Amino acid sequence: MRNIFNTRKRPRRIVPISETAPWKLYGSQRGAKGVEPLRTFSQRANSKLYIYLGDITELQIDAIVNAANSSLLGGGGVDGAIHAAAGPALREECSKLGGCTSGDAKITKGHGLPAKHIIHTVGPRGKNPETLRSSYSRCFELLLEHDLKSIAFPCISTGVYGYPNKAAAEVAIETTRNFLENNLENVEAVIFCLFTNKDIEAYHNLLPAYFPLESEKYVKEDEKSEVIEGDVLEDKRESKSTSGDDQDYEESKNFETDRESPMLAQGKGESGTKEETDNGARCQDMPKEEQADSLTEEQSEPMSQEQTSQISTAENDEKEEEPMSQDLVEPNNKDGEPMSQVDETTE
Repeated sequence: MRNIFNTRKRPRRIVPISETAPWKLYGSQRGAKGVEPLRTFSQRANSKLYIYLGDITELQIDAIVNAANSSLLGGGGVDGAIHAAAGPALREECSKLGGCTSGDAKITKGHGLPAKHIIHTVGPRGKNPETLRSSYSRCFELLLEHDLKSIAFPCISTGVYGYPNKAAAEVAIETTRNFLENNLENVEAVIFCLFTNKDIEAYHNLLPAYFPLESEKYVKEDEKSEVIEGDVLEDKRESKSTSGDDQDYEESKNFETDRESPMLAQGKGESGTKEETDNGARCQDMPKEEQADSLTEEQSEPMSQEQTSQISTAENDEKEEEPMSQDLVEPNNKDGEPMSQVDETTE
């Protein structure tokens, strides 16, 4: 019969990095859409970022961060959960560290946790961006000093310390992006461990701004910046190679403009035919003597029968419309008869 009063603890769940969600996949499915980017696209930076919605004490990585109080001897929230999971040996080690000031961090062993180390940091009480930024930066510094490759952060100071969730998330994300830009080769994974709905919503809305996922949309902005990353340059080359049709169109457009320019220089205007344009372009490349011969040949070409008839018709119309001059009108006599008739009668 099953013993329903068995009080033995369940085996702790162990979560390796492979079971967390890479940002490039998680963000494409759950990240906010249409967010204006504050940083340029970086495939390498995105590949280092992970999201985990769950208990930070379950992660099997090099270091997890504890949002501790200044005594480092345990407290409520995530601090109490980490001490409870790690066991009394953690409290004993922390008692020898002499506490910790706001914005600083200290490192211990992981003890009973799947993580190898715990980095304890003390965040600010209330909104203080500089102190909170210092807390994240000191954790990254200890990560590098101890040659660790992976780290997971809870949301520091957003619990009983009262830091607004969205503002705290922006400091955490911005500091992480700054760190990764300079340490891509030294780190394998940075994990944001999110637990409350407020924190999840804040990170969903802010992560796309600092870790944009679409390279083609933002690569032009990166060309203006002074910071150039190897992966961004690759994206530029790819975007240029995929836009071959546009380049062909622009080149053909410029070529047509160059062909028309000689005719415009000769005063033909934009109404010239394509044949005239081509002739003008060819003449422009000839020596002066050949240009003269070419123009003479064009002028001496006989007109077609249709063109000749059109010209003669136009001349006849002009003659019909032209009034007779006063000198060609015959004078009249006193009776109003033409003088020529009078002369014939007299004769």
